[in-house]
Amino acid sequence: MKNVKGFSLIELLVVVAIIGVLAAAGVVGYQNYTDTAKLNVHDNNVGQVLRYIKNQSGIAATGVATGTCGSSNVGACGESDSASIPGYLVTYFSDAGFKSPFDDGDVVQSGSSSTCTTDAGRGKVSLNESSGDIEMYYCEDSDNDGDVDDAASQTVDWAN
Repeated sequence: MKNVKGFSLIELLVVVAIIGVLAAAGVVGYQNYTDTAKLNVHDNNVGQVLRYIKNQSGIAATGVATGTCGSSNVGACGESDSASIPGYLVTYFSDAGFKSPFDDGDVVQSGSSSTCTTDAGRGKVSLNESSGDIEMYYCEDSDNDGDVDDAASQTVDWAN
């Protein structure tokens, strides 16, 4: 009688097939996890930019220059000329290291719109000055389809 050791070809193929199915499920789950994380980072970035603009506008509204002036603390400079504010804010958030979760570029940019159909536009917040207001344009997932592809905007009345 012959003593055979090892696995048959069929047994090995079954094991490889099972590993393949588990790996495919893991890749899909990981992709959903990273997409959700990107959406959360983007929502957080938009919220922080908006809070910072409102905070600096409130400081500037007092008309009292306090603290350190410069791109890191716009409102403390008593800056009432709203036309120069978007440039200050772009520099502040770039220096602070805010990056888009979609393309690793700077989050805040100057401009009057957001392109929500490409990764280059999805993670951005565009700032524009209009009649003493700071307009903030960004993309959001307003239809809850898991994609940041819907344009949105908010306006902050600067220093009033």
